[in-house]
Amino acid sequence: LVNYIDIKAAIKSIADKSIWLTSPDGKTETLLRWIDRAIIQKNDGSISIRFHEDMFPYLLDLQERYTQYKLVNILPMRSKYGIRLYELLKSFENLEGAIVMSIDELKKRMDCDKYASRFPDFRRYALDKAIEDINQYSDLTVSYRLTKENNSRAYNKIVFYVYRVNRVEAIKRNQNRDRK
Repeated sequence: LVNYIDIKAAIKSIADKSIWLTSPDGKTETLLRWIDRAIIQKNDGSISIRFHEDMFPYLLDLQERYTQYKLVNILPMRSKYGIRLYELLKSFENLEGAIVMSIDELKKRMDCDKYASRFPDFRRYALDKAIEDINQYSDLTVSYRLTKENNSRAYNKIVFYVYRVNRVEAIKRNQNRDRK
C-alpha cells in the first residue's frame, strides 16, 4: 500500500514549488504556485487538488502531452534518479523499439549535472541505481546498452530496452519486496 505520509509529502512538495509567468506582452511577471489547495479525505483516501486559476491555460492542453503513471510504481523507489528515469522512459512507452539518446541528454533530463565530468560515477550512483529501482518496484523492466559513435573513445549514446511487466507479475514482485 502507498504510504499516506509519502503522499502528503509529495503533494506538499508540488504545492511549495512556484513558477514565474511572463505576460504575453512581456511587460509583467507573476509568481504563481501550481496548487491553490489540496484536500485529503481520510475516510476514503481520495485527494482533491485545485490548481491556481492562472495556471489553467498551461494545463488545459496537457491531456495530449503528459505521461501518466500510478504513484505505487514510484513511491517505494529509494533513488530520486529512479523516479526521473522512470518518468522519462514511461513517456516513450507507446513507441516500439529501443530508445536511443545521448548520455549528455540523459544526464540533463535526469538532473545529474554533478556527474557531468565522470561517466563511471554517473553510471554507478545514478543510472544503475535508477534501473535497479525501476526493475524492482515499477511496472517496467529496463535494460540498457552503451554505444560509442563517431570514433569516440568514450561512450556517448545509451540504448534503452523497455518492457511492460504483466500486472499480475508486478503485484507479485511488489508483494515479495514487501515481505523482505
